[in-house]
Amino acid sequence: MKNFTLSILLTFVFLGGVFAMLNRLVLNPGYKNFPAMAYSWQSQTHGVVQTGSFTRPYKYFAVDQRKDQIQTVVLGSSQSFGIRSQNSAFYNLSSEANPTACMVKEALDLARRLPNLKKLVFSVDLFREFRVGDPATVCANEVLKPAASGFSLLTWDLSKISFIWAAYKIQNRASLAEFWSATEYPCPNEKALGLDLFFISPGQCFGFRDDGSSTFAYLPRNPSLDLHNFIPLQDRYTFNPSILTEMTKALQDFRRRGGQVVFLFPPVFPGLEASLSRLPNVGPSYVPAKNKFIEALEAIPGVTVVDAIASEKFNCTPEMFLDSTHALSQCFALIKNLKDY
Repeated sequence: MKNFTLSILLTFVFLGGVFAMLNRLVLNPGYKNFPAMAYSWQSQTHGVVQTGSFTRPYKYFAVDQRKDQIQTVVLGSSQSFGIRSQNSAFYNLSSEANPTACMVKEALDLARRLPNLKKLVFSVDLFREFRVGDPATVCANEVLKPAASGFSLLTWDLSKISFIWAAYKIQNRASLAEFWSATEYPCPNEKALGLDLFFISPGQCFGFRDDGSSTFAYLPRNPSLDLHNFIPLQDRYTFNPSILTEMTKALQDFRRRGGQVVFLFPPVFPGLEASLSRLPNVGPSYVPAKNKFIEALEAIPGVTVVDAIASEKFNCTPEMFLDSTHALSQCFALIKNLKDY
């Protein structure tokens, strides 16, 4: 029994040493090089680049490279990944699971860093927003800073393991053309080139366009009126005024110099909001919380509110959705208030 336990212990020590070595020699240098090399390819081709677990550092790098050009930025969660624009001065900086408390800190930093920034669009995910606590505790994302170098051995997943190969290729190719030549291809449903860096969804053109919007390719589509995720919420929809207090302070100087602030409540599956509002364990908390939130936003001078949650009012149809809460670009294009972005 002792020998068996010792063997197991030595195996873990060996694997830990292997991962640590990969982390030091491959992942750390590759991680640092990834945004620059991927952006270089995308800026030349205007193609779709796959970012794996590195959406935030890649997008922030892209914004920093265009800091003198960008005039409009969208901040939000994956619910706003579908917002596109033909305007080269536009960038969709949305990232996964990004609550308003974090967006306020991002906006404050962007207003300082982008000299020609004129419009900030906050895409507020209501179904996440009313389940958060104090902004100081819910906002774990650091603004415009790369994640800690390397990865914890306890947080490895497929996309991070696959990054070993991508990082190795980045380090060991003599030129950008040689690095990308094996993986560049015409996108099936986009008038653009695609680029696969990870083993997920090869050839599907899954990733981000050069305006920061997502193709949502490869992800399984399940557009339906699915209420199961919302029924257990019951009384968890509450209003947090501290978010607005922080928001007002953060955006005061930006608005004073003529900056425009738009709060977008992004579209959900047609009929979903109406169905939720009728549920006895959701409607009594959701409807007042939403109305109070909108009223408080509209009371801030210089702020525009676009409530697009009831997507059926904008003629969005079920096939324009990935699932119950993620609209595709075709639906966002029907929202008139967004067409000038």
